[in-house]
Amino acid sequence: MSYDWSDRVAFYTGAALEHEFDGEAKAFTSGLPIEAPSFEGTTGIGEIGVTLTPADDFPFALDFGVQGYLGKREGVTASLKARFVF
Repeated sequence: MSYDWSDRVAFYTGAALEHEFDGEAKAFTSGLPIEAPSFEGTTGIGEIGVTLTPADDFPFALDFGVQGYLGKREGVTASLKARFVF
């Protein structure tokens, strides 16, 4: 979902639910097996951010975002993206 606060500023939010049913991985090093991690389970993901556009006739935008993870995977990520359209 997004909300245009002005012509140059737009806020956005998002939510997702991710479920891994049965992920298996196998790895070996020097002929010996490596214990594989399991991501089986459910993770909830929430996101919030803002997109800034300096001018209507300037094809450049900046996007700042934060994502949070709860459940099997837990943590926070942040992003900064620059977009130039020509």
